[in-house]
Amino acid sequence: MRFSQALEGLWAVVGRCNRYVDESAPWKLRKDPGGAGRFAGVVYNLCEALRIPPVLVPPFMPETAGRMRAPLRLPARPGRGPLGRAGRFGVLEPGTPLGEVKALFPRKEM
Repeated sequence: MRFSQALEGLWAVVGRCNRYVDESAPWKLRKDPGGAGRFAGVVYNLCEALRIPPVLVPPFMPETAGRMRAPLRLPARPGRGPLGRAGRFGVLEPGTPLGEVKALFPRKEM
């Protein structure tokens, strides 16, 4: 029943994904003809890591969880498909096409 600690752990996963993007610079790898394999690996690692938050966030933000699942085409029910195996790495099939990616928390213009 330590909700704030649960959320802190969840956002730590998301924060580590952000750092991984900064460290690996996929936008540079994509432009580099020799970086295609590394680019694919970075994108795959991020997709795998981003399977975890939609499993854990529904009690706090149920609608956001659905928006998080959509680009990865993950099922809504945790007991089925990749969501049921959130603790394992390598569940997503390499080369699986992504759905439309939208901002989870768009900035509001003042």
